[in-house]
Amino acid sequence: MRKLGDSSIFKFKLRLKQFISMTILFWSAFSMAFTDPKVGGTVLVGEKLKGKVPEAKGVLFVYARKPGVQAGPPLAVFRFENPRFPQAFVITAKNLIFKEQPFVGPVEVTALYVPSGDPLIKKGGFRGQDEKRKVVELGVKDLNLTLTEAL
Repeated sequence: MRKLGDSSIFKFKLRLKQFISMTILFWSAFSMAFTDPKVGGTVLVGEKLKGKVPEAKGVLFVYARKPGVQAGPPLAVFRFENPRFPQAFVITAKNLIFKEQPFVGPVEVTALYVPSGDPLIKKGGFRGQDEKRKVVELGVKDLNLTLTEAL
């Protein structure tokens, strides 16, 4: 039977430490992928606008802003071409306009549907928010943004 020398034990301990470090790093990255800050829900068409909002055409923008901010670019934007309503959405840090900016709440989330596909040309478009929750913290995943305003 072979006797383990001090160098073999040292190498074993070093490899064990490396394995444990890599395992911790992997699980940290894995758990962060599922716990990143986000807000989500569904975009619906309001009763008054049923039949007026064309489906499978145009672009749906769902954007998050800091509460009370009306001008300038939003904090983050989810863009979906040719939506079919009800349309699910999730806004994460990947949707930030300026990537160096942190994605933190609270936020005000608004849906904007524009047939032209250009968010600056709102004519013929529709806008809406969750009627019960205008401002939310990140982590909310059951918003019901209802298109109620014709532009």
